Amino acid sequence: MTTMVDEFADCLDLQPAGEGRFLGSSLAEVGEGDVVFGGQMAAQLLVAGATADPAKSVKSVQVLLGRAAVRQEPVEFVVEPMHGGRTFASATVSAYQRGRLCSRALVLLSATEPDLIHHAAPMPPADPPEHCPNWDAYTVGSERNWVAGRELRVVGGVDTSDRSAVHQPRLLVWTRVRGIGDDRLKSQAYLAFATAGPNIGVAMLPHAGLGTVDAHQTVSTGIMTHDVVFHEPADARDWLLVVFESPSAAGGRSYGRGDIFSADGRLVASYTQSNMIRGMTADPADIGAAKTVL
Repeated sequence: MTTMVDEFADCLDLQPAGEGRFLGSSLAEVGEGDVVFGGQMAAQLLVAGATADPAKSVKSVQVLLGRAAVRQEPVEFVVEPMHGGRTFASATVSAYQRGRLCSRALVLLSATEPDLIHHAAPMPPADPPEHCPNWDAYTVGSERNWVAGRELRVVGGVDTSDRSAVHQPRLLVWTRVRGIGDDRLKSQAYLAFATAGPNIGVAMLPHAGLGTVDAHQTVSTGIMTHDVVFHEPADARDWLLVVFESPSAAGGRSYGRGDIFSADGRLVASYTQSNMIRGMTADPADIGAAKTVL
């Protein structure tokens, strides 16, 4: 049964399926292929985990993506509360497809508390979004955005798909999303989604002859872990600047990290990600040209 959805906001509307259980559908288009995008999985795990204590907000989500899921079939999310107190609550969320465990997350929730101390890194200089190229150019074989309702603007027009382009492993992207309404949780889910995408491409930037067009063709890639910490409230309907950096790539793996800033310069979230990036160990014709082999 095909259960794919068109809009990002729709995939966050998990359907109750019993006590602590939910069903989620996948986005119709994220890049190419039939594998559920890791950022979508992180966003849905976050939303499911928030049900452990609706009176609190998500402080962090730590996601381990151990097995690929396919987009054409629903994913079941199972929430297991770990602790619930006056200030903090926590839960483990597991994602299953056809009874197989695909990914798992730890979600930490927190009550709102006043500042004892307050400092934050400054937002780096960046051209405003209206002066930056649209990321439609990154979509393989199409001029549409990968996700309906999402907008991306790349500072400096850096193209991670261009094999001939060589840059430092750093990328600044403006992004926002439509259709989520005035919902802090869905804004947080979008930040988990938005920070997951370009990290493998950013790791490729210093290396001539390699680009994201090679992913799932001659290079086997996949997100292994994705962690996001939320510092201050943010509205993902407004422009947010995401800073992507790759400090290291070695041993068939790459590491990404970065920060998210509101348009007025507030540091609202930070993230880290570890990835697989290695030569193909199987013929793409045998496994499906756009599948990820973990």
